[in-house]
Amino acid sequence: MKSTIVTGYVRIPDHPRSADEYHRLAANLRRVGAPTRTFMSEVGRCWLSTFVRDKTITHAVDDNPRKNTLDYHIVQHQKTAWLATAAEFGPAADVLVWMDYGIFHQPGITVDVIDEFLRRIEAADKIDEICIPGAWERSSGYADSPDWRFCGSSMIMPRAHARTFHEAVKDVTLSRLAATNHVTWEVNDWAVVESLKVLPIRWYKADHNQTQFTNWRHRVA
Repeated sequence: MKSTIVTGYVRIPDHPRSADEYHRLAANLRRVGAPTRTFMSEVGRCWLSTFVRDKTITHAVDDNPRKNTLDYHIVQHQKTAWLATAAEFGPAADVLVWMDYGIFHQPGITVDVIDEFLRRIEAADKIDEICIPGAWERSSGYADSPDWRFCGSSMIMPRAHARTFHEAVKDVTLSRLAATNHVTWEVNDWAVVESLKVLPIRWYKADHNQTQFTNWRHRVA
């Protein structure tokens, strides 16, 4: 087994967390014992930007409109595109592990915690499932608040499924946009993809803390 961490960053103007803070947090990824593929981009170059530019649409804000801007949702939806790109241009990796660029702000997440998690991945004979941690045992179906069926900040992605997963998420996002003129969180769209049962997605219980890594165990077929 060979695994690669995939992450990415896009600066969002007036976002509550500064670029400097994000970069300080992400510096910890360089201390993790696995190769890391880091994408840097701009909001206008993210795939969803093309479909919402110069259009009057609504977007989910919940209780934090300063954070949950349209640009923020555009960037969050870019995660699966980066995974697909990493899969196509990194054939040496059997498994891609998504980690948010700022994941080290979450409680209990340390380099040691991630390294132990990566050792369990490397010890597995083969990982065929997309493994995504989440707080809720069932999807809420929400559009105007986050559906924490999936945490969104980490994911284990077999390289062979990365492009298909991205295209499925993209179809759900654009179908929602066409039907409702509305953009929601990427995790809400991931939950819809899971419900379609078109991919081997395995949920496991975790929250926005170290349990995203400590709670994962390989399931032998």
